[in-house]
Amino acid sequence: MNLSLDLSAYGVVSPGGHTLAALEQKSSWPTHPLPRLIQKKQPTAVHQVDLPSLSHWQKQPRLRRATPLTYFLVEAVAQCLKGIENRERLGLIVVHFTGTITYSRRFYQEIVEQSPRMASPMMFPETVFNSPASHVVTQHKIGGPVYSLLGDETAWLSALETAALWLQLDKADGVIVAAGYEIDAMSVEAYHAASWIRKGMIPTEGAAALLLRKSTPLSSRMILEANQGFLYRTKNDFSIANREIEQQIGKQLPQPLPLWNPWTSSRTSPPTPHGFALSAGWETIRSLHRSGEQLLPILGANHQGGFLRLQGEPPCIF
Repeated sequence: MNLSLDLSAYGVVSPGGHTLAALEQKSSWPTHPLPRLIQKKQPTAVHQVDLPSLSHWQKQPRLRRATPLTYFLVEAVAQCLKGIENRERLGLIVVHFTGTITYSRRFYQEIVEQSPRMASPMMFPETVFNSPASHVVTQHKIGGPVYSLLGDETAWLSALETAALWLQLDKADGVIVAAGYEIDAMSVEAYHAASWIRKGMIPTEGAAALLLRKSTPLSSRMILEANQGFLYRTKNDFSIANREIEQQIGKQLPQPLPLWNPWTSSRTSPPTPHGFALSAGWETIRSLHRSGEQLLPILGANHQGGFLRLQGEPPCIF
């Protein structure tokens, strides 16, 4: 699908800081041990955001009991909105993988370990998948259409396509596409069960946000095309999907792939930070700040692949 989207602004929340420069320093991000729910003697290495760095949002009345995912998204979107006063025709699309499950897990854990009488009543409404988007919209007074999308890395492609449709249909003057991920022990156990941790994945949380508008002749950073729907269920299917993508783009996929992927990783792979659609958002931001046309393959953990074609910053001419 041709998108022709102009990047007007972006926002970053990462374990290393809340800037583009932090994304370029993944190797220096702090690693924390997350206690496991099953094999408690073997904690999992994770990259977590420094929550005190977002304490100004935690003090907001509406956000006092929000989950970390909400704080990440509110901050990333705030970076996109600097200097923009009129937000009535701005749209918002938020992409999750697991959503806000912190309070759900805590609720059931308290039932098991204490009693139903002592379990926290916070299970609702903070665990509703739309709650982070609701907080972002209210906090930043965004007046356009709002949409929450659940999925893996390739959900990022669907979100960008939806943003392009909104702009083409004049539903909004600009659209913020944001992806976020928060770490919880329950989801990390699932990654262990799927052997993703063994294959080199370091669960990583944060947020990425893009403010997108229709491109113009003056646009310098653009998302030109999104293509998805290359499906696979087995390693052989995955190889076929790779070849189909390469036929579409007219060249071989870069090696190693920009995003960590369980289909291509092994025990010998170096551990890699990964947050599903969040990682796709971060890599899109990084690519848009490199000069020239960029190709970003996005191969999802849940059996679908695709790619983005991007036009980065023009090269400097002296």
